Amino acid sequence: MLKKLLYGCALMAFVSSCDENFDDWAAPQGFEPEESQLIQINVTPAEDVDIATAKDTIDLFSFGTDAPDSYSVDSIEVYVEDSTGVKYPVTPTKESFKARKVGVLKAELIDVVEKIYGKRPTPRELTIKSAIYAYTDASKSTLVRSAFSTSKLNVTLVAPKISENYYVVGGTLDWAESAASKAQKFNHSDKDVYDDPIFTITIPAAAEGDTWFAIGDDEACDAIAAGDWSKLLGNTTGNGESGTSGMLKPRNEIGNDGSFKVDAGAKFIKIELNMMDGTYKVTPLNFNQYIGVIGNHNGWGADEPIASPSYDGIYQGYVYLNGDFKIRQNASWDDADTWGGNGTDGVLVQPGANLNVSEAGVYQVDANLQTSTYSLTKVESITCVGNHNGWNESDASQHMTYNVEKKCWEITTTLTNGFKFAMNDKWTVSWGGADGNPANYDNLTQYSGKDLDAPNGDGEYLVQFYLTCEGKSKVVLTKK
Repeated sequence: MLKKLLYGCALMAFVSSCDENFDDWAAPQGFEPEESQLIQINVTPAEDVDIATAKDTIDLFSFGTDAPDSYSVDSIEVYVEDSTGVKYPVTPTKESFKARKVGVLKAELIDVVEKIYGKRPTPRELTIKSAIYAYTDASKSTLVRSAFSTSKLNVTLVAPKISENYYVVGGTLDWAESAASKAQKFNHSDKDVYDDPIFTITIPAAAEGDTWFAIGDDEACDAIAAGDWSKLLGNTTGNGESGTSGMLKPRNEIGNDGSFKVDAGAKFIKIELNMMDGTYKVTPLNFNQYIGVIGNHNGWGADEPIASPSYDGIYQGYVYLNGDFKIRQNASWDDADTWGGNGTDGVLVQPGANLNVSEAGVYQVDANLQTSTYSLTKVESITCVGNHNGWNESDASQHMTYNVEKKCWEITTTLTNGFKFAMNDKWTVSWGGADGNPANYDNLTQYSGKDLDAPNGDGEYLVQFYLTCEGKSKVVLTKK
């Protein structure tokens, strides 16, 4: 249905003598008004625009005026204004002027809508401001400019359906049960799914044999309870022929199960979906026990290790950081071996930009390569705590000092049998002897570590705690 909005705009005539060499009237400057006249401008918004069916040039509005027919439009200044007043100029196509219409190229209009609203394909209302420049006669001796008028236009972008949630169905879990529980949910950022259509998950591979699975959203998983498996997403190559990358389609469109298969031998499987493109990538994983942290703190030289005791891609370690750093494995700068940031705090990407800390110090570094996330916890204090101070984990007199050159925490104190090391004045994280050994000074663990003994009896010791990661932390005790 045709929508008409009438806007009464004062058209001010600015009179100037000019020559034929001056063409650009888009934003005329320096014209001294000699006389003015009021001309009524009528603006009729265009019909709603669906980008899926729109032509290469899209009409924004049509216009009319009660000015004499001798008036000829020279140019039109147009911009889209968002709710905060930010202006997005667009370039009208001149060929539309004679028909008293204002059109812009489809690509330019899409760009403006995405900048204001993002890529989600729902109707978006645009506020369009425009001013018209016209000559009053054929000699082009007088240019008139209207006041800015306002019109509205609804535009709907085109994009595939993207659900809010996706899940792995199958894998090492029962297919129907995993669909019902939705336990294997893909990770996603806090952005709109149309602005960030990437979903990722890492699942364990089958201990024996190949690993089979499918992918579904909430609707597909809920349908399985009613016996409908057709809405699950599969690969378009063929059942069990997924390979490492390809296209996604619902089972009812590909004509077979299209289940994914990963050959035996992997410990974990990383799955990445790009739902805007409808593509997937599957990567079999065998995580290293140790990966490294490298950066300004060590001159981008030798990696500082962080450990994954269960070889599950979940790493933790303690590193002195100072500015930029990255995480890598195999001491390699290959893209597949390097992790950095993408500007979102806590997210790892490959190879990524440098990560950063604003304050130098020792940090607990947690990196989860299954979920491509990381976190940093500042180590504010390490307390040498035990029988010698009544097991007071927050005793400031037993706070150790970090030696940057030696990469260890130090204190000179009187020890007796029975002591440990506690972080940040709490027992939440503490270290003792691994394997229940009170004299395991070369292997300290934070998982139920044993109270340590003073190796040479009670007395004053220089205590040097080399805090690195599980399997590599140690203490050196030198009696005075």
